[in-house]
Amino acid sequence: MRILYAILTVLLLSVATTSLIAQSETVFKHTITFGGSLSLSSQRADDDNKSSSFSINPYVMRRVDRNWQVGLCIGYGRSVDHSRRTVSNVPNSIVIPPFRGDIISFGSGSFEIFNPIIFSTTQDIETVYTQFNPCVFGRFTVNPDDRFSIFVEPHLSYSLGKFRQDVFDRNNQNLAESESYVRSINLGSQLGLTYSFNEHWRATAFAGYLGYNLISTKTEREDRFEQASTGTSIDLSPRSVRLAVEYSL
Repeated sequence: MRILYAILTVLLLSVATTSLIAQSETVFKHTITFGGSLSLSSQRADDDNKSSSFSINPYVMRRVDRNWQVGLCIGYGRSVDHSRRTVSNVPNSIVIPPFRGDIISFGSGSFEIFNPIIFSTTQDIETVYTQFNPCVFGRFTVNPDDRFSIFVEPHLSYSLGKFRQDVFDRNNQNLAESESYVRSINLGSQLGLTYSFNEHWRATAFAGYLGYNLISTKTEREDRFEQASTGTSIDLSPRSVRLAVEYSL
């Protein structure tokens, strides 16, 4: 009887050990994950006012335990805005002939009030913004074994953006160019949801943002960045929603 009990104990321990090893292999079977998102948008009010934007955010993650993954990402974005405006100004100089003012008499004297000429010109404005955004992040998945899983993703990112604006005066055929730069360090977090199609492919949705930002700026005439602002930012708008596709090896 004791021999039978010992045999059953050994069998149970063997089954339990095999189950734990299989579970561990299942959890850590796919340790590397590649993912990315692509965004395209275009808006057009009329032929003179239109805008477009493009962004791509590839990333790679490595699983470190059942719930945690760590990763690197590189983001790039570009937006272009075209607009047209009419600018009017009143010159301070004397009015040229044949435009003359009215003569007003006051007592024994008189003076002339000049009717100013209002000049107007049409300007075509193109504003281009490009941004480069590398980051490191972690992802904590609450229920990694389910087809639908929820995660929170804290990250630390560095962002460098460049504004370029070209203003073309159609009347004077004059082009004015200007550039400015924006640099920021961001510590934040976002929520996400994944849906697994199979053991390799899954769709991911990101939404919301809570973070702290340190922003500095400089113009093309300045040699170094100057601190512009710091503070927290919260984004719960539909614009924060981003979709991605992931593949695990």
